[in-house]
Amino acid sequence: MSKLCITTISDTVGRTPLVSLSGVDGVSHGVAGEILGKLEYMNPGSSIKDRVAKHIVAQLSAKGISKSAPLVVAGPGNLAISLAMLGRSLTCLLPERTTTDRVRLLKSLGVTDIVRTLDGALPGSPEHACEIGRRIVKHRAGSVYIDEELGDWDLSACYDELAAELIEQTDGTLDALVLGVDTGNAATHLSRALKAKLPNIQIIGVEPTNSAIGEQTVDNPLAR
Repeated sequence: MSKLCITTISDTVGRTPLVSLSGVDGVSHGVAGEILGKLEYMNPGSSIKDRVAKHIVAQLSAKGISKSAPLVVAGPGNLAISLAMLGRSLTCLLPERTTTDRVRLLKSLGVTDIVRTLDGALPGSPEHACEIGRRIVKHRAGSVYIDEELGDWDLSACYDELAAELIEQTDGTLDALVLGVDTGNAATHLSRALKAKLPNIQIIGVEPTNSAIGEQTVDNPLAR
């Protein structure tokens, strides 16, 4: 079989295009430098979380955990979508702020066990997604709890790969990275990986109003 032939969907994760946005109306006005866009939506599951899911699945396999083992996944929804796309059986713990389109996409991928959790539940409280997930796993033999925020998974290689892509695609001339922030996991890991190679790079997080981080202290000057 040709080496160019893709045999599994996980082989299509990563190596997403980097495109110039400097000629796009309204994007580069008043900006002297070149503006580029990393098209992570061109991953098969349409998000950066495909990279994370691929590495988690590899670690599950390395631990000898069966592919049929049910996974209990907490998060805004993108990681669950990516794991479902890779053929895993899931129970999803989704916060109330999760959009309807993500819920519909999960259902289209065969996920029917969806638990909605409180947006503002405090860590350690019975209503927090982590505590709910642990209770579910305790009563379901063979299930595995998946939560990026707990640090149970080594995701450094995942973001090292993405950082390497960005540096290669920009010939090492990347001055700043602007990315959306929800839980902050991707921003934290990617910032660490990039700064290890480009110590002077600026990392700017753009936070939606219903972000899990919850700080609303800096106004967006572009929205004035």
